[in-house]
Amino acid sequence: PEAVSRCEQALAEAGSDPELQVRIHATLALVAWHDFDLAREHARTAVDLLDRLDDPDSGVLSEALMAYVGSEFYAGRPLPMDAVRRGLELERLLPAPVVADRMSASLGVWLKYQGDFAEAREWLEAARRAAIDEGDESSLPYVIGHLPQLELWTGDWVAAEGYALEHLELAEGTAQPDQRRQALFNLSLVHVHM
Repeated sequence: PEAVSRCEQALAEAGSDPELQVRIHATLALVAWHDFDLAREHARTAVDLLDRLDDPDSGVLSEALMAYVGSEFYAGRPLPMDAVRRGLELERLLPAPVVADRMSASLGVWLKYQGDFAEAREWLEAARRAAIDEGDESSLPYVIGHLPQLELWTGDWVAAEGYALEHLELAEGTAQPDQRRQALFNLSLVHVHM
């Protein structure tokens, strides 16, 4: 809520700079995860504004598309695959510096929740390899944190436990308290099933 408030303040002070407005709308959409309607409204506004620009910033467009896809999905709508493909193409040309901020990593998560486990596993494993190859230790807990549930839901409880333990170790090693809480949840969930 504080981040949303700051973004709303920033919008009020942004003036007529369309790229700045887009950045703020996209950021607001990403931080408004507690209010799907608000997130969708700002994500759509960001993409609409970018589509009106002659030469939009690729990084900002990628962020706006990811916010849009996420807001649609979490509001219970199907993944807008045209926006996903557009975001993946932008990522191929100019990937975000942090793997966890990429459309490809998020796509793995969305597919997991959608029940497309095989494809989700491919995207999450690719994001894991990218984080390792690029030395992006900060993204590893996020990416690996989705694998325990995926393996649990597909029946490989031993792999689920291994990923949950790895997630906990990485979360503690990178001092990410939110990821540590998620890792403890994942580990508990696996152990309850066992």
